[in-house]
Amino acid sequence: MTLQLTWTELLIQDVPPEAMMAELTTWGFLLQGSVAPIFLNRFGSWFLRRRDDSVDLLDVLGGSVTRIAETYASFVQAVNTQEWQEHYLASRTVFDLHLAGIVATGSHCYAVKPHPALGGPDPLKGHAVPPDRAMVMPFWMWQSFCRQSLGGPA
Repeated sequence: MTLQLTWTELLIQDVPPEAMMAELTTWGFLLQGSVAPIFLNRFGSWFLRRRDDSVDLLDVLGGSVTRIAETYASFVQAVNTQEWQEHYLASRTVFDLHLAGIVATGSHCYAVKPHPALGGPDPLKGHAVPPDRAMVMPFWMWQSFCRQSLGGPA
């Protein structure tokens, strides 16, 4: 079966800007400096543009902030490759969840149970996420659960 997903199926993009910024500020225990959100993947991890034009990933599953592109232009170019999408958007996992009838839409995301910090699978590290270990949840609720699982504020 061919892997064919749209940006709508792979990304959370339709959260109102004020709600997105309010949620992002709660990640201050991991995030330093000024950032602007670009989008979130369907597992709730953030892609953030820095003032110096670099792009970082705030991984809410692993609890880290990682530079993934030195420039926004190189980020945009990379996003359009299958390899990048499989790694950073867990596109194969999203596809498998769709086949199992588990579909996140709008501002909802996939929640992994238990959270990877508590022993659950981490799709951004290439772990398979069986359908019985995934559920759909509002992004803000999953963000709160991720922060708490990583030792941050609710």
